[in-house]
Amino acid sequence: MKARILSYALIVPVLLAAPMSVSRADNPAYGTRVDSDPSVSEAVRAKITAQSEPGVTDLKVLTDRDGTVHLSGRAGSAAAAERAVQLARSTMGVRHVRNEIVISADPHG
Repeated sequence: MKARILSYALIVPVLLAAPMSVSRADNPAYGTRVDSDPSVSEAVRAKITAQSEPGVTDLKVLTDRDGTVHLSGRAGSAAAAERAVQLARSTMGVRHVRNEIVISADPHG
């Protein structure tokens, strides 16, 4: 009986921790994200950088497995950041957009 309880005490924490370690891969609070769909990310990046108006610098685009696109970088205005979000949303394969673009008076620094 003691052996069974001990084995449960060792197994249960491992089983509970496994889903947490998987979910941390896509969570920015836990470090590096993985681009799960580079083709969608590249399509979004191409749309945003093709704009003739000054837009987002240091642009980073990552796509999660569920089609959520994470945009980051610097924009000179809120309008430029919002335009990048609109372009991302209009891209095939994008289900959600997380806007992490920083508005800065100097988009290059």
